Amino acid sequence: MDVRLPIAEEGPLRDPLVAAIHAGALPRVREMIEAEPRRLHHHVAMPVPGAEPPREELWLPLHHAAALGDAAMVAVILSAGGHPDARTRAASPDHARATALHLASAGGHATVVGLLLDADAEPNVLDAHGTTPLAAANDPTVVGLLGAAGADPSAGAA
Repeated sequence: MDVRLPIAEEGPLRDPLVAAIHAGALPRVREMIEAEPRRLHHHVAMPVPGAEPPREELWLPLHHAAALGDAAMVAVILSAGGHPDARTRAASPDHARATALHLASAGGHATVVGLLLDADAEPNVLDAHGTTPLAAANDPTVVGLLGAAGADPSAGAA
């Protein structure tokens, strides 16, 4: 699973909450979530870098924080009501119907994986291609965390 974020590296981020997440501006993210909690459940369209034809993926704030491996940001989003099993709405083969756990697992972000599992993220969830977070993981610590949470090595696409 490719964990590149669906954001062109050049140019400004269009969504202020996503921009604050990418900047690591935790106080600003808290402030924005407190002012408008529903934003946690709003998929934000982001351009896919280098995609031909041009396309966008739709990610929630939790997906961005998890893919970045920002544990403090993930903790804030989860405590504010972000759902650990929410899905991307992505056209890309790599990210279609992925969860934050898929993205954190693929990125080798063990602390984030632990936070998501503690928030009852489903370790055997399948994305649109039948991939589980365990199948996306390469990091031994992440694999161990998923295994301890009941991830089934035989689940998913063969």
